[in-house]
Amino acid sequence: MDTVQAQRRDKPGAQEIERVRRKRQRLNVIPGKSIGTRNSSGEEDSEQEEEIVMVEEEDDGDEGLEDEVEYITPSENLLRPETFVLVKFASGQRRCTIFKYVCKILTQFSVNEFNVVGYKSSNLEKTKFKQVESDLSTVPNSDIIVILPTPTELDDKEYEFSAKVDVKEL
Repeated sequence: MDTVQAQRRDKPGAQEIERVRRKRQRLNVIPGKSIGTRNSSGEEDSEQEEEIVMVEEEDDGDEGLEDEVEYITPSENLLRPETFVLVKFASGQRRCTIFKYVCKILTQFSVNEFNVVGYKSSNLEKTKFKQVESDLSTVPNSDIIVILPTPTELDDKEYEFSAKVDVKEL
């Protein structure tokens, strides 16, 4: 039970309740020495010390997939219809949250803008993407982060890249 609650019960009319001050203790450890536990008699028990072993993770073998797909720096002559790109979209109240989506360029809207359709990842590896028909946007050149390599078409509106694509989706 809390000391403050106990004081309230003991002094029902008291308006001021003392604050309970706890003495802070600093733990001083000599470098290179371990901290032993104390048993009920107050003696150190060094038999219960455990050794910490660092284990390095090995490659989990992702069935031949590369770490990440190769990106191409966007330039005006490479941005054409039917090209897959990674586009950034700002969201949130102050437009501080940046999301990155796979999109396909449909048409050039103006000199510095493109009409694109968005794609949503359909697997956890972020290699397969399905078209979201209602996700049409006009984006400026400055929001196109990279050009993606041409993916393999699985069916009418689903594509697969050779490796993971670095997207940040909702």
